[in-house]
Amino acid sequence: MKFNTIFYLLIALLGLTVSASIAQQNQNVLKTDTEVEKLKKRVSELEGKLKTVETVEKMELKAKLAEAEEKLLNAEIDKYKRGLKDENDEWLRTWSLWFVGIIGFFVLFVGGSFWYWLRSRSDQLIVNEIEKRINKFQEAVVRVDSLDEQISI
Repeated sequence: MKFNTIFYLLIALLGLTVSASIAQQNQNVLKTDTEVEKLKKRVSELEGKLKTVETVEKMELKAKLAEAEEKLLNAEIDKYKRGLKDENDEWLRTWSLWFVGIIGFFVLFVGGSFWYWLRSRSDQLIVNEIEKRINKFQEAVVRVDSLDEQISI
């Protein structure tokens, strides 16, 4: 009987220990449940803040991307402007040289023609003047001869 009593005492002690332990676990579970709920709320708040931060960061990154794309577009436009300006300058230079060449040829041709005409005209005028003076000189010589003949007679 002693053995049975000890056995019953041990079973009772074991029962108390197990029930106390289960009760403590239930309290821990209750504490854990409230802590879990608090942590879930905290996590959801942090997730909301994280989403807000992510949204703000995304907006900042989008703004930076837009700014970078604008700079790139401006750089490309400036490159095209420089290319267009260089092409226009080259075109203007080429046509200016052609224009100067054509005008130069025209001036040279007209000037040469005028100079040739003036030269031939002046030569003809000089020849005409010389012929007139020679004719007058010959007439004068004829008069002098006739005067000499008259004087000699």
